[in-house]
Amino acid sequence: YVNTSNIMLRLILPNTRTQVVIPVFQYVMNYLPQTKGRGVLPDHPVQPGIDDLLSQKDAVWEYTMHLISSQSITDVHRSP
Repeated sequence: YVNTSNIMLRLILPNTRTQVVIPVFQYVMNYLPQTKGRGVLPDHPVQPGIDDLLSQKDAVWEYTMHLISSQSITDVHRSP
């Protein structure tokens, strides 16, 4: 994954007044995907169900809050 957000140089060309934006930094993720076309897989995948969507329940947020409240800080940093 490569990203060029963050600090940008914004230039205005003097003759045409055209604005040009040039990214200053490039972020490259230190991760080699196991499958081409796939990014980083989450440690704790959460799949919201149809009931969650219909009731506008945020299943990911609720799972995260449950995980934080039920485990010590060292347990949260371990992979499942």
